[in-house]
Amino acid sequence: MAINLPEAYSTILDKGFTLKSLTAPAFKGKYKVIGGTTKTFKVYSTEPAETYDYSERKSAGGSNFGYKYSDASNTEQIVTASQDKAYSAHIDKADAVFSKDGSLDTKEVMRATLEEAIYPEIDKYAIKVLAKVGTPTVKAVTKENIFEEFLGLTTKQTNAKVPATGRVAFVGASAFTLLKLDQRFTPASELTAKSRRSGDYGMVDGVLVISVPDDYMPEKTTIILTHEKAAALPKYLTEHKQGEYADKASGYYVAGRYVFEAFVFNKKKSAVQVLKSA
Repeated sequence: MAINLPEAYSTILDKGFTLKSLTAPAFKGKYKVIGGTTKTFKVYSTEPAETYDYSERKSAGGSNFGYKYSDASNTEQIVTASQDKAYSAHIDKADAVFSKDGSLDTKEVMRATLEEAIYPEIDKYAIKVLAKVGTPTVKAVTKENIFEEFLGLTTKQTNAKVPATGRVAFVGASAFTLLKLDQRFTPASELTAKSRRSGDYGMVDGVLVISVPDDYMPEKTTIILTHEKAAALPKYLTEHKQGEYADKASGYYVAGRYVFEAFVFNKKKSAVQVLKSA
C-alpha cells in the first residue's frame, strides 16, 4: 500500500463518500444472553397446544372426559457468531512527522476504516442474511409494476400476521428509482414536500423505506421487507484501538477486531419477504 508524503498539500483531506450504518432500524429484535462463555447461544420458542372439538363424553379408557392430554413442547434456535474480523495498520513515526496534512494521523486512519470498510461490511452481511431467510417473489420489475409488487409484499406480511407498525424495507438504488417513477408511489409517501425534494422518502404505506446502494443487495434482489423485531445483530466483540507503540517499533498503530452475527428469529421468519428479479 502506498505511503505518500506531501511537499505542498491541502489541509482539507479528500475523504471518501461514506454512509453510516443503514441496517440498524431493521435489527431491533430482543434477546438476552445468560452465561455467555462461548460464541453460541440459544433462543427458545414455545409451541402452541393443538386445538380440537370438546366432547362431553368420557374419553375411551380414561376419566378426563373431553380432554386429550399431551406434552407441551418448545423448540430451540442456535445462534453462533460466524463473522470474526480484524484490521491493523502501522504508521511509521517519521512518516507521521512529515505528513503534516493529517492523512496519516491515527484518528483519520481509524475513521476511514470504520466508515469506508467496517460499517458497509456489516450492513451487507446483515442484508444478505435477511435475503437468504426471506420468502422470495420472483418478478421482473418496471416503473409500471414495482409499486404494485411492493404492496404485494406488504400484503404477504399482513397475511402472516406481521404488525403494521415497525415494518422496514430495504430497496436497491436502481429499484428505488423505479419506485419514484411510479406515479402511484409518490402520493403514498407520507412526507412533506421538503422531504421529497431531499430524496428521503421515509415512511411509505406505513413502511420505513431505506434506499441502499445496489451492491448492498444480493444478486437479483431488489426489495427486502422485514419487521424491526424479526431480526437481531449481536455484536459479541467490538474492539478499536489506536496509539503509540510503547516499544519494539517507532511509530503508531491502529488495530481492531469485531465479532458479530445477524439472525432472524425462527417464529418471525414470515415477516421477511423478498422481491427478486426474474
